[in-house]
Amino acid sequence: MIPDRDTCFAILADHKVDEHIIAHSMSVERVALHIARLHAEQNGDGSLDLSLVSAGALLHDIAKVPAIYAGVKHSDMGADMMRDLGFVEVEPLVRQHVLLDDYTQNGAVTEAELVNYGDKRVTHDRIVTLKERFDDLYIRYGSRSPWAMEHVRQIHVHTLELEKKLFRSLSVRPDDLVDILRDKEEEVIGFHSG
Repeated sequence: MIPDRDTCFAILADHKVDEHIIAHSMSVERVALHIARLHAEQNGDGSLDLSLVSAGALLHDIAKVPAIYAGVKHSDMGADMMRDLGFVEVEPLVRQHVLLDDYTQNGAVTEAELVNYGDKRVTHDRIVTLKERFDDLYIRYGSRSPWAMEHVRQIHVHTLELEKKLFRSLSVRPDDLVDILRDKEEEVIGFHSG
């Protein structure tokens, strides 16, 4: 079962997710859905489930705060929450939003890839370039330890490769998203999964 958008917001409210995390998640949803729609329009790829992309993006950081206090990975805790709520289709997207389980340059674009990439294009609630996002991540997380710096570097390299895959058959460039989505809030506001 995939929760619709209203149910996602109810789940976030039930779990007392901070407003700034919800705002971040809504921006991730905008990025991920926009790229999914571009693939459908420009490549005739109707295989992507927009309701799954929406739910994965909205719920990907549901465990961000409690995981910090528990000292565990928020992606794992959030995935467990999705499974416990009966949203097994959403579980892998939440679990993989930091780092994908597997990835191939030649495979079909997946919902998990879209949510993962969307998360890498949003700092707080602002859609930014990958350079801006990773500059922030290197400072916020990478500065904690050499291990953390290497972890962020690996995610950065992976995300650059994922970006190539997502955009190689599209008519827009990755950095165009900042301008394109600035004026397109109605794109997600008007979207309701069924």
